[in-house]
Amino acid sequence: SNPVPGKRVRDAAWYLTHAALARLATGDTATTRRLADSIEWLGARSMNPRDPLLHHAVRGLLLAHAGHDAAAARVLRRSIQSPTFGLTRVNLELGRLLVRLGRAPEAVPVLRAALRGGIEGGNLYVTRRALHAALAEAFAQAGERDSAHVHAAIVARALAAPHWQAVTYAARTP
Repeated sequence: SNPVPGKRVRDAAWYLTHAALARLATGDTATTRRLADSIEWLGARSMNPRDPLLHHAVRGLLLAHAGHDAAAARVLRRSIQSPTFGLTRVNLELGRLLVRLGRAPEAVPVLRAALRGGIEGGNLYVTRRALHAALAEAFAQAGERDSAHVHAAIVARALAAPHWQAVTYAARTP
């Protein structure tokens, strides 16, 4: 057995995770499952504490895709090595699942943690606007109207920015 050097294993697990998420976005669950198995194998050989957990993110999102929200939430929780510096796409998807499950108060700290991380590394794979929108929904469902309003206003300001106005105009223009 010829072990793969640590950095290559870490990079491969990370890249395959993103490939799996992209395949799942296209509805290709068979390839996504196979990639999850590869990610699990690589993660077990990585020295990065994040990597052995990445396959849970993929498997959790597969469960969510199949409509098994409660099971998906449990599996996604297992994938979080750091709530602020991990793969924050998991925070977003877990928060959305918890809201759908009627557990909005649980969603709030999950979503807030993602906003407290940096804007590099694993935090690049979800927009802050999406996190604020999910927080607005979670707070609204939890009956915290003031907090919901604050986060909804952040989203509204972001969408009113000149860049988004241009994008919206371009999308409407034939």
